[in-house]
Amino acid sequence: MQFGGVMMALGVFRFDMSNGAYQKMARSAGHRWTEVNRIGREAALQYLGQRAQQITIEGVIYVHFKGGLRQVELMRAQAALKMLLMMVDRLGGV
Repeated sequence: MQFGGVMMALGVFRFDMSNGAYQKMARSAGHRWTEVNRIGREAALQYLGQRAQQITIEGVIYVHFKGGLRQVELMRAQAALKMLLMMVDRLGGV
């Protein structure tokens, strides 16, 4: 995959300075634990695995610049297909 000046890629969608740079990105992840009651003893904690990660990207898309809001429409159409898209940063982090 050729990245050049790309900051991040979500499937076929590229975020870079020439067509849709984002101003802020936040990422959150967590782990799931549940309490298991036991007779005559304290409850135990059981690890259920990692929660799904959530990535939030904030930015501005100017209507008359490089496709404008059509980019958002294409992302919505892709989401409607219910297929997973890989998000990769410019350093190769998934």
